[in-house]
Amino acid sequence: MGKGMKRKIDKLGRIVIPKSLRNDLGVDLNDEISMTLSDGCIIIRKPLSICAICNKGKTFLQINNKQICQTCFKKINSLES
Repeated sequence: MGKGMKRKIDKLGRIVIPKSLRNDLGVDLNDEISMTLSDGCIIIRKPLSICAICNKGKTFLQINNKQICQTCFKKINSLES
């Protein structure tokens, strides 16, 4: 298993995910995460099927922990021409 850390829950039920864990997961400001409950554990994941640029398309390519859809890839590729 990975890194173990403890955090307190604030009055609004929030916790801070440590920067080192966010970096390892590839989560940036305003990124979506998914949370599920499994056998008494909360599992936090970054959805792999959402484009990091448009937040819509089904992903086609991964670059440095970022998922990119084919539409955004084509737009970026056309800028290079």
